[in-house]
Amino acid sequence: MSRLRFAAILDSGYVTRGLVLHESLQEVTRDVSFDVVCMDVEARTLLEQLELEGVGVIDIGELEAYDPALVEVRPERSVAEYCWTAKPSLCRFLFDRHPETETVVYVDADLMFFADPMLVLEELRGRSVLVVPHRSSPEEDWEEVLGVYNAGFVAFQRSPQASAVLEWWRERCLEWCFERVEPGRYCDQKYLDEWPNRFSGVRELNHVGGGLAPWNASRYTLSRNEGKVYVDGTVPLVFFHFQSLRVYRGMAARLSRLGLLPGRYRSVPERRALAWSVWTSYHVSSEFERLVYAPYVRRLAAAAERVAALGEPLDRTFTRLGARRMIGEAARSCVRRPARAVVRWGRSLPGRRAPRPSRRLP
Repeated sequence: MSRLRFAAILDSGYVTRGLVLHESLQEVTRDVSFDVVCMDVEARTLLEQLELEGVGVIDIGELEAYDPALVEVRPERSVAEYCWTAKPSLCRFLFDRHPETETVVYVDADLMFFADPMLVLEELRGRSVLVVPHRSSPEEDWEEVLGVYNAGFVAFQRSPQASAVLEWWRERCLEWCFERVEPGRYCDQKYLDEWPNRFSGVRELNHVGGGLAPWNASRYTLSRNEGKVYVDGTVPLVFFHFQSLRVYRGMAARLSRLGLLPGRYRSVPERRALAWSVWTSYHVSSEFERLVYAPYVRRLAAAAERVAALGEPLDRTFTRLGARRMIGEAARSCVRRPARAVVRWGRSLPGRRAPRPSRRLP
């Protein structure tokens, strides 16, 4: 019986991401259990058919039977908002269902592990709760509004202090959990800001290899040594959060490969039929593209093929760019390419310096 349990919540559109998460976790550590709450019948059916090692499939109905208060708020929440609302209830549920479990780690389904999570969970020793700071890049100035900590990875050590945190978090999420900003509130995440001052035993993660994401990637450099990825040359990359990642196929991928879409649309050499992008404000270096994003997109495509082999292709694994959007993006790319050339030419003139563009051209 595992003393360490990871848990995620997903619907059929995120099954392939859940498969990549599970696969990466199995590769770096074996002595853990992975529990998945399925928000719809399609997700539960697929996971049951796949019979993944060490995975416990939980129907959302089971969680709602454990915590009936969830049912009362479900009609007023979107699918994503309801998933966030259910996080603290799920963690409490797992502690109650599995008395042997000492640690429960909630993870968003769009994470991938690159090294043993014990490298970061060591910091939970002697504490009750581990939270991961955003450490956002200087250009991403939103932590005061959206939260100091990221709710995509939160670890709880069985203790009265952790129970108090989970119950307080549950009450707040049931009361209000929406994808909009209000004073002191944003989704389930902004509530985490209060934990270090309100409760004892809360630890902020120091290990920079945990919690890397597109919002802080520009702060770090990546390298590979003997098959492992390192942050700033010495610290192992433990997990990366692929928030805002969109994967495209078909015409969008072909246009990206031909260089007819803005630079934020990237192609994967080994998967020529696919392209991907993240939010426009994020900067993805060539090292992050090669060592983090490309491997993840390849795995995501393989997971989609694995699911399709069951006769249940998940189109929601991929994002449709849409004809109008595709034309608009291509037009912007065609306009910006000459603009870059003009800027470069102006800077090359002797004794003259062309004015910098007001916005960074992707």
